[in-house]
Amino acid sequence: MNKSPLVRLSWAVFFLAIALFADAYAAPPTPFPPFVLPAQGCPMAHCDAQMTDWENALPPGPEARIIWRDAREGPPGEPLGSSRGLGCAGNGEIVACTFGLPLEDDADISCDPQIQDTLVVYAYTNAQKTPDILWTSGDLLNCTANTSAPLVGVSGGVIAADDTRIIRFAPNGIPLWQTATPGGKPISPVLLDSGLILLATVGGPVSVYNSETGEMGAQLSLGEGASFYETINTPAVNGNRVYISTQLNEDPTYGRLYALDVTPGPPANIQVAWHFNFGGPSGASPLLIGDTLYFDGNRSEPGGAFAPQIYAVQDTGSIGQLLWVKPMPGEIQASFARDPRGGFWAFSVGTPLKDNRWLTRMRFTDLDGDGVGDVWERIDLDALVNLPGVHVPSSAMSIAGTADTPIMIVSATAFAEDGSIDSTYVVAVDLAARARFWRVWLPSDLTAGQFAVTLGALGPRVFFTNKTEGAWVIGRPLTYTELLPAVFAP
Repeated sequence: MNKSPLVRLSWAVFFLAIALFADAYAAPPTPFPPFVLPAQGCPMAHCDAQMTDWENALPPGPEARIIWRDAREGPPGEPLGSSRGLGCAGNGEIVACTFGLPLEDDADISCDPQIQDTLVVYAYTNAQKTPDILWTSGDLLNCTANTSAPLVGVSGGVIAADDTRIIRFAPNGIPLWQTATPGGKPISPVLLDSGLILLATVGGPVSVYNSETGEMGAQLSLGEGASFYETINTPAVNGNRVYISTQLNEDPTYGRLYALDVTPGPPANIQVAWHFNFGGPSGASPLLIGDTLYFDGNRSEPGGAFAPQIYAVQDTGSIGQLLWVKPMPGEIQASFARDPRGGFWAFSVGTPLKDNRWLTRMRFTDLDGDGVGDVWERIDLDALVNLPGVHVPSSAMSIAGTADTPIMIVSATAFAEDGSIDSTYVVAVDLAARARFWRVWLPSDLTAGQFAVTLGALGPRVFFTNKTEGAWVIGRPLTYTELLPAVFAP
């Protein structure tokens, strides 16, 4: 028997009401295990929440050389790299690296959908005793993924983002959750003590996510309307207080260091604790030592003349108090690296090259109280390379080795007058001996990223990307007896 239109309508309304009721009272997403970072390796941008670049791992020995390369390509055969991004992060056993096309900071992004596998996870070794690819992200992340270093958990899970979404992957590469973001190119997610993930961006707001469920908890725009502050630097974290070195989107010569307090909720909330104005832009993620932030700015005051310098600003709880400044010969493009013996390392870039060939170790405190930061020592990187051309620092400074004998791994590049590259090397510097530990030639483009150390029976291996041509691994060559079983491995 056919039902009347009125009866059919009544049933439709009934089922719609049931659906709306069920949706309103739907159970929250099932949480996955907490995301935990390891104590060894470099599992995030600049290795830890304080941005120290400390690996807590031994580097390869003096016999180090390039032992493997993964040449990444996008359509139509165009090489992919990490551009100016940090590239790789690892937990001491695996390494996750992000790739994409070179991007200008102010460019409108229109990614070719054919560009895939912009997140690649590598194994320390395979049956042939060479590094290998474990899994890739396929088409889940677009070409802006290379503006971020991923988070790599102690169990092998990975969290990565692009300008549209943030994804948590299981150790086997299966997405556990993925969440749409409010926009902006991501600048390396960081993990708070509460378990929330904070994502700062260039071109968008700051946002936080539950690491177990992926739910977005809150977002905050650092400004109003069309005028706002954005960042090209990874935030530093102290518990649930976050420090972000930013620049005004309409005029980057206006810089601002923000201290933000994030409460986990529910609902989560992000509030400005204080801000400190400085002359931007800034090229270094803020280094947090105790209650003091060390960062850079290209000017002595907002909107002022070009005058690069290092700032030391103390968090008093309610304000940022300037402690000292230190003029530099050129702008800063790499974050400062803490020396486990004390102080931190910095370098500047620019011309003349001979003025910017130095690795400079700064003291944390202003010993004479004159308001100018004190230099502890300087190392001439070009002299350590000891080859034709003026080789200047050109990457992040990763600190491996031990607390008493730290080894800095850094790229050294000689540029021609037209700005092209004459030669580039990855150099390990024994900081205590002020001597070269090893030097490895790169046959192609330079690296601007960080160096993730992995450990295993075949000795330490260093994974890194360069700007345009994939991933590289430095380690010791296999011996004859090690090679024989690998040749006959299934």
